[in-house]
Amino acid sequence: RGKRLKRRIPSDHILTGIVSSIAVSPTSETIACGSFSSAITLFSTNRYVTVGRLEAHVGGITCLKYSPYDDNLLFSGARKDNTLYCWDLRNLSAPYLSFQRPCRTHQRFYFDIRGDSLYTGTQDGDLLIFDFKTGRLQYQQRMHSDPMGSISYHPLFN
Repeated sequence: RGKRLKRRIPSDHILTGIVSSIAVSPTSETIACGSFSSAITLFSTNRYVTVGRLEAHVGGITCLKYSPYDDNLLFSGARKDNTLYCWDLRNLSAPYLSFQRPCRTHQRFYFDIRGDSLYTGTQDGDLLIFDFKTGRLQYQQRMHSDPMGSISYHPLFN
């Protein structure tokens, strides 16, 4: 019989709640796991350990996405939370930027990143485009009378 190895994980790094979203960094060095307990836990794929925990959302995490241009930037969204966050993973103490969009329901609202812009929909049917380097709203337009829960930028159409 093999020996059981016990390893103590710091309590502030334990993933709690149901995992609701997962994102892998472009370099595959970290994996971000969001949960319905509103926290994001970061795991190192090189050392197989937790490397941090991010907390700022008031609702359960519904969408995580690394920037395709800088794997130090992680974007997160949550249900019943009017704020999307951009985290700089070199400083885990607080969000790097925030983006305001109406989200008063449990519905998932996805977002996408293209160039320096973050695209998202709202429960009111609006398309919002933010500059993700400054956090400023660049564009807003009503696109539909129903919620616009998913945004995806097609790479072939600029």
